[in-house]
Amino acid sequence: LYASPSDGTYAWDSGISATGPEATVSPTVTTTYTVTYTSPAGCTDTETATVVVENIFTYYMPTGFSPNGDGINDMLQVHGRGIDYINLKIFDRIGEKVFETNDPATGWDGKLLGLRMNDNVFVYDLIVVFCDGSEAKEHGAIMLAR
Repeated sequence: LYASPSDGTYAWDSGISATGPEATVSPTVTTTYTVTYTSPAGCTDTETATVVVENIFTYYMPTGFSPNGDGINDMLQVHGRGIDYINLKIFDRIGEKVFETNDPATGWDGKLLGLRMNDNVFVYDLIVVFCDGSEAKEHGAIMLAR
């Protein structure tokens, strides 16, 4: 936040410890900040600024991937913004769990116990927890095609 002019003194509220015309803020919710300026002659003026925080939390779970080593879609993983935690479980057609992770940065390479899985449709259960504590749950199918 910037106030002007640069002479005089400034008193910020809302927990801001700055004493000059500039204050750095990082609100997690929409917050209104107030600054009171006092000129060298003793005149005062007060202004407010509202910083609007919109939490745009999203995720995307691909419906297929091709772990064939060509560098394109070789890894299946959850993508998104604001993700704090996931629980992704992938099962084969007879219900055997072939992959599980709690780390959004960890994906499945199409292998089970180091061996390449055959082309097939797999099912998944996914829980995504966002950094504000909200969560999303999803179940679906994934196509592995080399």
